[in-house]
Amino acid sequence: MKYVKFAIMFSIWLFIALQMPGRAQEKKSSEADFNNPQGFSSLIKGDYDQAISEYTTAISSNPRNANAYFYRGVAYFRKKRYDEAISDYSKAIEIDPRYAEAYYHKGVANHDKGFFDQALADYSKAIEIDPRYAEAYNNRGVVYRQQGSLDRAVADYTRAIELNAGLAEAYNNRGLVYLWQKEYGKARQDFEKLQSLGGQVKPEFIKMLRESSGK
Repeated sequence: MKYVKFAIMFSIWLFIALQMPGRAQEKKSSEADFNNPQGFSSLIKGDYDQAISEYTTAISSNPRNANAYFYRGVAYFRKKRYDEAISDYSKAIEIDPRYAEAYYHKGVANHDKGFFDQALADYSKAIEIDPRYAEAYNNRGVVYRQQGSLDRAVADYTRAIELNAGLAEAYNNRGLVYLWQKEYGKARQDFEKLQSLGGQVKPEFIKMLRESSGK
């Protein structure tokens, strides 16, 4: 009876976890937009309508301003106006074909819309441009996981961790795949690492992992 109860709880939790689209992370730009400090300030403050207005003005002044399209796209994305966000990211890419972050954020928007194949292409292009883009590897791994390509997912999460050992989401996501593959010891290690980075894992779940692996 104890095993049956554990199996039911585990199956329900794992089904929910593997379906969670929110595991695709939007990367917060670490670089300020010095060309439009007012627009960037509004974006950081969460005043997305004002940011959209500021960047629209910037685009009117210079229609070849790739950054203005990119940051307006971020503001649209934060308002869940995904089609407009994708349009702006695409315009930024048209102006600057090497704009890795625009491809990445376009991938996040397509991912949230459920367009997994397009998101996969976007993340892959971001990685092609910037092979050290850890977040892009992590998010591409999420797409692979959702498409059932678990080995590819693990490979991408592992590469993300190699590039950024502090990327907590990658440990969480790889741990989920290890659970699916019944690699309980590896899953436990990833979740414990997640905890050491400040992530939240329920202690009772760690206990269940230990019981399931017999360790």
